[in-house]
Amino acid sequence: MKILVRHVFFAALIVAIGVWASQPRPIQAQGTVEPLYFHHVHLNSTDPAAAAAYYPKPFALSATKATFNGMEAVKTGNIYILFTMVATTPQNELTGPQTSG
Repeated sequence: MKILVRHVFFAALIVAIGVWASQPRPIQAQGTVEPLYFHHVHLNSTDPAAAAAYYPKPFALSATKATFNGMEAVKTGNIYILFTMVATTPQNELTGPQTSG
């Protein structure tokens, strides 16, 4: 009889621990983090004017062609996408050797 009582006690203890462990815990107050905000981003382009003219077409409701500090740009909300002139496009898996890096 003592063994049966001991097994029942341990089984009840395991169930109680499982129920206690599965209860939600209150989240401790944490410092607030300001949302991430970008003023502008840069994209490299071999033809900045064509790139700036392209983006407002598929995103007509939110993007407009603009200039910012003398650079071709697209404005969407409060963010500018600036197009920086580069001589050539970067190599990728289609235009250059395939590497593991």
